Amino acid sequence: MGKSRILATYVDEAGQRTSEPTASGPFVGIWWADKSTLAALLQPAASVKSRAPLIDSSFEHWRAWDSVCKHFKRGSDEEYFVVPRGRVLLRRQDGAGVIYHGDATSNAMLKRIAKLFELATYATVVNGHYLMDADDYFND
Repeated sequence: MGKSRILATYVDEAGQRTSEPTASGPFVGIWWADKSTLAALLQPAASVKSRAPLIDSSFEHWRAWDSVCKHFKRGSDEEYFVVPRGRVLLRRQDGAGVIYHGDATSNAMLKRIAKLFELATYATVVNGHYLMDADDYFND
């Protein structure tokens, strides 16, 4: 297997994108990952204005896919869910991260995601929305 890659795009309060964080974590956001590549859009949790119990970003996989697909040797004409993906939120009450993912993400990759998002503590949750055979899941 080749060298693994992490491709992170950080978004600040003004909506500016950069490859280096402009604030410290923890971060919330979305990600895609295969065996060798992790690509993510991250936002500092502290910059989210919502008072909801779970701190979340406004990022959407389908909107970001055009800028991410090339890192997985995919085209923008392919669906955004052909690569395993997920979302990272933060519990406001205790500051713990929550990594939502499907059935195709390894424990090793989940640890890499937690490290990238600077989660001191976290739970991982398999969510039907992120299953690789989601069409079958939603057609039942």
